Amino acid sequence: NMMPQTRKEIFFDVVKLHWFDLFILALVLLVSFLPVLMMTVINDTYDIQYMAELAENASSEALQTAQASIISFRNIIAFLSIPCYMLFAVAVSGAMRLMRQYAWEEVTFFWRDLWTGIKQNWKQTVSIAFVLGLQNAVGQYLSGMSSLTQDPAMKIASGIFLGITWILCFPIGACMLAPISIYSNNFRQNLKVGFVLFARNPFKTLLVLLGMTCLFWAGLYPNFLVHLI
Repeated sequence: NMMPQTRKEIFFDVVKLHWFDLFILALVLLVSFLPVLMMTVINDTYDIQYMAELAENASSEALQTAQASIISFRNIIAFLSIPCYMLFAVAVSGAMRLMRQYAWEEVTFFWRDLWTGIKQNWKQTVSIAFVLGLQNAVGQYLSGMSSLTQDPAMKIASGIFLGITWILCFPIGACMLAPISIYSNNFRQNLKVGFVLFARNPFKTLLVLLGMTCLFWAGLYPNFLVHLI
C-alpha cells in the first residue's frame, strides 16, 4: 500500500528518488542542445552586425538589400540547424529509455540505460527530428520569400505550412516518443499510434506542449539578450 498507486504519485516518487540522476540527464540534454543554441547566437550576431553597418547607409535600396540578406542567412541557419536537432534527438532517445525505467520502477543504471536507449531508439527519434526540422526550414523559407515578394498567396501558403508543422506534426511526433521507448514497432506503426494518441486529446496535448515549450516562445522576441538567456 505504500507504493505509488497513480501516475501522479509515480511522477513525484521518481522525482524524489532520482532527482540527482534527473539533474545529470538535464545536463546531458543541454549539452546535446548546445549546437542549436549556437545557431541562434550566430544568427543574432549576424543580424546585429549587418544592421550596425546598415545604419551608416539607411537608403531604401540598402534596406531592401539588408532584408534580403538577413532572410537568406536565416534560411541557411534553419537548414543547418536540422542536423543539430537530430543530434539532440539522439540524446532524447536515451532519455526516453531512462524515463521508462524510472516510471516502471525498474532497476536502472544511468549511463548503461542511457546508451541502451540510444542504441534502441535513435533511428526513429532522429527521423522525427529530421522531418520536423526540414518542415520548419521549408516553412521559414516560404515565409521569407513571401516577405520579399509581398505575394499574399505565398504568405498564406507559408502560414498554412508552418501551422501544419507545429499544430499537427509536432504534437504527433511528441506522442510517438513514449511508444518508441516501449514497443518494438517500426516507424510507420509508431506514427499511427502517435496520431491516434493525439486525435484522442488534441487540445489537452497542445496545451501541455505549449506549457512545456513556453520558454522557447521568448525566442520570437527580436532581442539578442533575450535569446541568449
